[in-house]
Order: sequence, then structure tokens, then C-alpha cells
Amino acid sequence: MAVFIWLAAAFAVVNGVNDGGAMVASQLRVPGVRPLGTILVVAGSLIAVPLVLGTGVADTLTSGLVRASRDIQPQVVATGALAAIVVVTVLTRLGLPTSLTLGMVGGIVGAGLGRGLPVLGAGLGRVVLIGVAAPVVGGLLAQRLVPLSAVALTRRGTRGLALLAVVATVAQAVAYAANDGQKMFAVVAVTAVGVTPPVVAGVALLFAVGAIVGLRAAAGTLGGRIVRGGPQEEVTAQLGAAVAVLSSAALGVPVSMTQAVAGGLVGTGMLRGLRQVRWRVAGQLALAWVLTLPTAAVMGLVIIRMWEVVA
Repeated sequence: MAVFIWLAAAFAVVNGVNDGGAMVASQLRVPGVRPLGTILVVAGSLIAVPLVLGTGVADTLTSGLVRASRDIQPQVVATGALAAIVVVTVLTRLGLPTSLTLGMVGGIVGAGLGRGLPVLGAGLGRVVLIGVAAPVVGGLLAQRLVPLSAVALTRRGTRGLALLAVVATVAQAVAYAANDGQKMFAVVAVTAVGVTPPVVAGVALLFAVGAIVGLRAAAGTLGGRIVRGGPQEEVTAQLGAAVAVLSSAALGVPVSMTQAVAGGLVGTGMLRGLRQVRWRVAGQLALAWVLTLPTAAVMGLVIIRMWEVVA
């Protein structure tokens, strides 16, 4: 069980590097918002939100994709996390930054298949369907919110936009803690320590450490790469993504914040014309998402088979 605990800790740090960096990257050009402040808000939300709203998304990851007994469940979930780390790292190195959430879903399914466990088709189908819809919904919502950011900018200038950016930061942090971030708690839940308040605080601290480590790479992910717009588009993209991810959390379905924000950026960019969107970059992200789940499933199957041989 000590192996699972160390893996859970490492997974929290990797989430900070990958997810924390992506959220910071979408705010680098927004006035009044500081990267360290964003990280602290997200870390605080990771402590408060699961304790208040529960861990429904984590429950979906641990028991809603594969039917496994309690003695096998830790191995399946841990394998899913490890497969996600490997696949996301490799794809990112190849210039295809992707989602740890998609990787973990694929890894868990692959691990289940590798152990001959029944995959819950309805649960997997719901996760895939809503996961595909999330970027689209994020984009449509962001388009509807553009007038709000325009009013804030017109009436109070950059100060008004900065205030709206703070609201977007908090909304995004809460959405992440209620949904995407719960994959970390899914791994913790199958260890001997369980999801207790001190453990939740420890996970948030490890996430923050990872996000700080990943700050240097943040500018090379979402910030300014997908659209040619400015801070206004980025703030509305964050708001749209937050609403989409929170809605998915209410359904207990894990959705990637990175995907939702990317969809929001494309949506706001399209309002100013198709040429405002860097379609090559958007296509690379879409390709990475398409590759992630099946690749992680294969990796999960391979890892759990190797695990059985070693054991």
C-alpha cells in the first residue's frame, strides 16, 4: 500500500505541473491577476470544495468505469494514474499537450480490461460524451459572456476587467476542485489513508508545489497560442469553462479544465473572425485529446499485466 501512497503524492505534483500550469497560462496576459495568486486560490479550493460539495467525480473514477472488487480496485486506479502520467508526459514532449483526466479514464479502462474486469459501458459512454461536449459548451458559453467583459472594460477600463478576472479565477478554481482536480482524490481514496481533511490539505499543497515548478512552462501552453485576442477573450474563456466544468461536476462526470478553457478561447476568437483562431494549434490540441484515451488504455493494460508478472 505504501506504493499507492507515493504514487498518489507524485500524481498530485504532476497535476500541479500540468493542470496548474494550463490554468495559469490562460491568465498570463490578464491585468491584475498574478500566477502565484491563482495557484493559491486553486489550492484553497482543493481543500474547501471537496469537503463541502463531496467527491462525486472521484467516485466515478474509482467505481463508475470498471467493476472491481475492493482488493483489486487500488491496483486498477493506481495503474490508471500511472498510465496517465506516462502518456501525458510523452505526448507533451512531442508537442501535443493533453489532459491527465482523459489519460486516467483511459488508463483505468485499460487496467480493467487487462485484469479481465467488466467495463461499465454506460459510465464510460457518459464520460466520453460529456468530455467531447465540454469544449463546445465552454466555447458557446464564453461567446455569450463576451458582452459582460466588454461592459466591464468599457465602464471601468482595465480595473473593471481585472475585477472580472478575479471572479473568473475563483470560478475556475472552484470548478477545478469540484471536477477535474478530483482525479487526485480518486487515487488517494483507494489508499489506506483515505480522503480525510489533513490528506486533502496535503494533496492541495503538493498540487501547489507542482504548479509553481511548472510556471516557467506555463507560457508555452494555452496563453496566447490558440487565439490572437487579448485579456478580454481569455477572461470570458475562463468563465465559460468554469460553468461547463461545474455543470459536469453536478453530473459526477470528470471533465478536463484544459479542454474547456481551450474551447472557450476558440469560441471567443471566432466572434472576431475565423482568422483570429490559430487553427493549427487548436488542431494539435484536438489530436492530442483523440490520442490520449486509447493510448492510455493500451498503456494501462500493459502496466497492469507487467504488475501481475512482477507480483
